[in-house]
Order: sequence, then C-alpha cells, then structure tokens
Amino acid sequence: MMRIHLNGERVALGTTGVSVDPEMWDSTLGKVRGRTKEALATNAQLTSISTDLQVIFQRLEFSEELSLERIKSEYLGKREAMETVLSLFTKYNNDMYAQIGCGVSKANYRKFDICKRHFTNFLEIKYARTDLNAIELTPIVIHDFDVYLRTIVGQSFNTAIKTLKTFKTVIIFGRKAGVFNHDPFLNIHFKTKRVDRGFLTDWKSHSTLTPLGKQDCSLWPQNDCPFWSK
Repeated sequence: MMRIHLNGERVALGTTGVSVDPEMWDSTLGKVRGRTKEALATNAQLTSISTDLQVIFQRLEFSEELSLERIKSEYLGKREAMETVLSLFTKYNNDMYAQIGCGVSKANYRKFDICKRHFTNFLEIKYARTDLNAIELTPIVIHDFDVYLRTIVGQSFNTAIKTLKTFKTVIIFGRKAGVFNHDPFLNIHFKTKRVDRGFLTDWKSHSTLTPLGKQDCSLWPQNDCPFWSK
C-alpha cells in the first residue's frame, strides 16, 4: 500500500504493484537492502514512483490547489486512459498516424502497427489474454515475446531485435506518461549479430557492374576476355 503525507495529513494511493520481502526491507531508508539485481530493480521502481509524485508536488507547491487529493487525482488520473499495454500502444500508434506527412512516414507508422499486431497475437497464443495491465508487463513477458517472434513468427535474430526495440519505444513513452512505475526492459540489452553476406569474385563483380557490350578488357585476364583475339 502506498501513502503520501502533507502537512500532517496522509492519504492512500493504492498498491504500487511492487512486491517486497519484508525481511529485506529497510524501513529507515525506505528501500530494499542489498545489491542484487532484484533489489536494484525494485528500488528503481520505487524511485520512479517517488519521482512522479515529486514532479506533481513541485508543480502544485505554490498553488492554491495543492492538496493530497489533488496530488492523488493527478497521479492516478494521468494513467487512467492508458492503463493497459495495448491501450497505450493504440494511443501511441494513433498519434503517429495523425502525424503522417508531418514528420512521420507511412513506413515508420507501419513498423509500429505490425509490432502491435505481433504482440496482440502473442498474448492470445501464449497467455490466452487480450491485453495486459501495465504492472503485468515484466522482463519474463518480454523474453517470451522474443521467443515467440523467433519461433512462431519466424523472424531472424536481428529482425526480432528490431521488433523489440520498436516495442521498447512505446514502453518508454508509457513510462514518461506515468503509465509504468517500473522499467520492464531493465537489464535487457540489445545487440544485433553481424551478418556475413559473402563477397563477389572479380569476374562476378565485373559482370554485375559493367553493362553488357561495354566490357573493358583491360580488367580481364587475356585468356578469359571474351573480346580478346590472338
């Protein structure tokens, strides 16, 4: 349960969506003890929540509208219209579609539209779900989505990475909008593989780049030049 205090009063904001082992909780510092990945990830989520609340407070600090209820309303209300992953995706894609021709290309919009369709199908096949609440999007879900892209969809390693990067862009938008109090991509790093496309032999390179009938025999060995006569 999350509570905020102001001038001796307090109000509950509801659950944070963050699970903490009571034995690992430092009540003095208000964070999880330790330097494990789990502890760092949890503390990062809690810091994100605190930062969001501080931003709202600082904006209202010298206003007559400052109150616990106003802070609560803004904190909870800003996420109301985009509380699920696919509703966030829809909002992002609709905004992109409206900007086609004004800094956004149709190709770029299509990239996000395809990514959304892949994620929608993934939820139905993997979890028998039509959507996920924001707090349900975890690193394991992203891992499963990655596996789905490479197996069911049949994307190559690099193409799957590009799709996940597109997905991450939407999630970053959601974090900035306050939809997520955690980073689902925390400690997930992307690195594409170098693709060896082979090389052209001198003869193939020459025949590919030179129009037929205009070959320069100086580039050919004498015995191989089709226009060489002894």
